[in-house]
Amino acid sequence: MITIIFTFIYFIYRCVSRVNDINQLLDTSKLDTTKNFPNLIEPISKNKIYGVSLGGWLVSEPWITPELYENITDEFGNIPLDEYSLCLKLGKDKSETYLNNHYSTFIKESDFETISKMNLNLIRIPIGYWAFGLLKDDPYIKGIQEKYLDLAIEWSKKYNLKIQIGLHAMPESQNGFDNSGKTTDNPKWLSNRKNVRLSYKIIDYVLLKYGNNSNVHSIQVVNEPLGIKINQKRLIKFYSDMIEKFVNLKLSAKLVFHDAFYNMESFENFYPNTYILDHHLYEIFTDWQINSNLQEHLNHVDVNGESLSKTGQYSIVGEFSGALTDCTKYINGVGKGSRWDGTFYNQVHPERTCKDNDELMKNDIKLFLRKQFYTYEEKGNGWIFWTYKTNNKNNSLGWDFKRLYENDMLPDPLMRYNNKIKRDDEHDEVEHRKTLKKVEDVFDIDYDLGIRKTIKLSKSGGNAIKSTALIVLVDCYICIFLVIIFAIFFINYLTF
Repeated sequence: MITIIFTFIYFIYRCVSRVNDINQLLDTSKLDTTKNFPNLIEPISKNKIYGVSLGGWLVSEPWITPELYENITDEFGNIPLDEYSLCLKLGKDKSETYLNNHYSTFIKESDFETISKMNLNLIRIPIGYWAFGLLKDDPYIKGIQEKYLDLAIEWSKKYNLKIQIGLHAMPESQNGFDNSGKTTDNPKWLSNRKNVRLSYKIIDYVLLKYGNNSNVHSIQVVNEPLGIKINQKRLIKFYSDMIEKFVNLKLSAKLVFHDAFYNMESFENFYPNTYILDHHLYEIFTDWQINSNLQEHLNHVDVNGESLSKTGQYSIVGEFSGALTDCTKYINGVGKGSRWDGTFYNQVHPERTCKDNDELMKNDIKLFLRKQFYTYEEKGNGWIFWTYKTNNKNNSLGWDFKRLYENDMLPDPLMRYNNKIKRDDEHDEVEHRKTLKKVEDVFDIDYDLGIRKTIKLSKSGGNAIKSTALIVLVDCYICIFLVIIFAIFFINYLTF
């Protein structure tokens, strides 16, 4: 009897939680229809994107370079959660020396040569807002990252690669994840005027300096804004403003928007053909994904592929990996453990172990990768793998493109269309030099957007994961069906 009651309650909980997933939609019903933007991009292109991200380089993450965070514990105690707390512990002077050494050694020119030989055509470079500007009390180091970004663009030209610049972290965090620089349950990116003003100034600087560089293919103005914690009207205004900037500046670089973890097809009516729509698809950050077997993971990829083909936009999968478990050290954050072995917040399968996980799952990872590479290429406009390399040897194989390549675990051929992104050779370099003269004036512009200083943000924790509507819907129907069965059984039990 007790078992029946608890089971009944559990399935009600599951249904409610899955319905909440369905409701993550972008409301485009009140868009300003007077704005008639010209086409900046074609929804379908023969020129596919095949890229890797240089994760953990100019925005550090504990799971990608654990030694960077662990090496300071003897002097400073606990392992920092993110780059914010790392810089806070080290102080400005030590942080500059420490991080400069990381920037100069983690990624080198030889990596660009290697990537070019892999027959890829694009490198995504995440960079934090603090490379270009700081809030008053920020502990971050400003400026030296920009030097390495400039160097990367020069290397890309030498090895015939394109660059996507990604603003990976915004003032006071756009999602609360460690990859935004600052881990927090209360991200405040668009919640006050100072954050908005600094964001717009930095974006203007980046657009003016890099937007007409012939080797910069695209610029992502914010990475993974967490839709459920950001005022949607403000996010829509921000995205609309970005389109206007690209139109007015007549930039050769393409604009990139992340889907903010809304349903993929929510952007169908949001100013189509003006930007690249970016989706990040992982299979390990929820209990129901961790409990999926290989065939179920492959089915999820098919469902994601169908959604990808119906966005009405030039859509790419801008982040994905071969990971089938969350056993990688620090992948859920420093000190948070793994869902796979039951050391995370919820005890899912404590009988499972993360020991030698990479070796045991090699074949599954290989099949999972093949399915993703080919599906995202066919159904969308290409892919960017996360990430190029890691220094983490603790169950990180599925995240490490370089090691996967060296271990012959990538599909052969890696891509089936094999079209290179065309160089914008006809671009007027004289005009580009003119825009560079304007860069120094950017920080004199007054950005008063009339944004209220506070907004109410709901609670959330852990990493966000994109759940497509069809998977959620099917799962929800199964839950409802089972609840009905248990309800009938329970009523019969009582009447008996």
